[in-house]
Amino acid sequence: MTNPNETPPDQVHKPPPPDEHAQAENRDFANIVALVFVVALALGAFWLFKELERHNEILNCVASGRRNCDALLHPDAPAP
Repeated sequence: MTNPNETPPDQVHKPPPPDEHAQAENRDFANIVALVFVVALALGAFWLFKELERHNEILNCVASGRRNCDALLHPDAPAP
């Protein structure tokens, strides 16, 4: 016997189906944000490696005993 207080299965409230268009837009936005983050991370890594390389050149210059290492600190400055 069925319980008279139970709702029949065909009358159970079901949530509306998800809006496929809205989900696709959310995925597109998430993908764009992820792409921007990855590109920013790659550019940051490139800048960091260039700075580390420049500092390494300065350290090598100082370690070799040269006195004109100021030119490596300011590469855009005109030569004397």
